[in-house]
Amino acid sequence: MTALLFFITVLIWGTTFYAITLQLGEVPELQSVFYRFALAATVMWIIAGTCKWKILFSPKIHFLFTMLGLLMFSLNYVVVYYGTGYLISGLVSVIFSLIIPLNIFFFWIIFNDKPNYALIIGSILGLSGITALFFDDIYGTTLNESVVLGIFLTFLSAFMASAGNIFAHM
Repeated sequence: MTALLFFITVLIWGTTFYAITLQLGEVPELQSVFYRFALAATVMWIIAGTCKWKILFSPKIHFLFTMLGLLMFSLNYVVVYYGTGYLISGLVSVIFSLIIPLNIFFFWIIFNDKPNYALIIGSILGLSGITALFFDDIYGTTLNESVVLGIFLTFLSAFMASAGNIFAHM
């Protein structure tokens, strides 16, 4: 079961960056992100209404939801959409995968959750695998101002998503 869940996660997460490239150019990036999440929110509310779920939370929890939504599901997507406009999707996925060491570092610093060796080795292997998968894309990229801007925006997006994970953990 774990292998199936892992495969589904990799399939969905891996195709996200390619899907973003398909959305670029038709409408502005901000509008594209809005459409994507407006559709997701509509589906979520339909499911919640159909299942008759109670959706009442304290103001503190709403604040955490707001920060999580802003950092993981809106601002970071806008930034990664802009970054994807300057880079190929393979390079975007490699840079965004830096969220793994960022999460490890921030959880260690903020929550005193010291990483064990298996986590460190697993993240190094995971980052290496993603990098190897897109090595041709990375190697074929010529470094110029646009590429540097795309790298910065994509890293900023990963940083924001990692900060969103901090709020999700609170």
